[in-house]
Amino acid sequence: MPTVIVVGRFTTSVQYNFTKYGKGRAAVLVHGWGGDLGNLEKLGRKLAENGFSAYNLELAGFGRTPEPERPWEIRDFSNFVIDFCRSERIEAPIFVGHSFGGKIVLDIAAHRLHDLSGLVLIGADGIYPNFSLRAKVFRFASDLKQLLPGKLQDSLARQYYKYILKQINYIKTSDVMRRTLIKCDRTDFDRELGRIDVPTLIIWGANDKVTPLWMGELLNRGISGSKLVIVNESGHAIPLKHPDYTAELMSSWENEQV
Repeated sequence: MPTVIVVGRFTTSVQYNFTKYGKGRAAVLVHGWGGDLGNLEKLGRKLAENGFSAYNLELAGFGRTPEPERPWEIRDFSNFVIDFCRSERIEAPIFVGHSFGGKIVLDIAAHRLHDLSGLVLIGADGIYPNFSLRAKVFRFASDLKQLLPGKLQDSLARQYYKYILKQINYIKTSDVMRRTLIKCDRTDFDRELGRIDVPTLIIWGANDKVTPLWMGELLNRGISGSKLVIVNESGHAIPLKHPDYTAELMSSWENEQV
């Protein structure tokens, strides 16, 4: 099957770094926080072998794609993905979101921001994490950080993301991306799942420590007609470590929709 690779296409002032593989039903792949173009590349290739046209998109602020000029919210990332689809004339794709990418495609689907034919959520973020009392105290304190001196604000945020959310990437990123993470962390879709009315496949690792299995089960209960596949002895990085199996699951699920 022919493979087409496009990297660094510019539309107006926005740079889209992406790869495209195969011909067939369009699937737009959206990686997780801290990822880049390489994260879902193997999955894209495997989907192409299974008859998909796979668009593997790198998000703004990751890899070689420039950071936004200001801290973004989830809706900004959603618009980035939607504008990419429009620039490439991708009609009614299946949106595939892993981890943080799952939160983005949940926003698109729940608020019907773009026409899509299906949704694949893999270890998706977007469900309120039901923190312990200790974590809630840290979160409340972070809400009040604007009242504190600048250095203490940053120290508090670092402690919260490192020890409570286990987001080590928070410390490694720039100021604009750290503030982006904080903004995006405050968006959850627990109460909006009933608005999603497209065929949805949910793939989850039984041993996922980043987004625990109960989150996938909640998504399954909340999205009418959705299908949940639990991958035993797997953690959070299913599409990276098991691209062949992920592609097979998507192909079987797509055939069920016909």
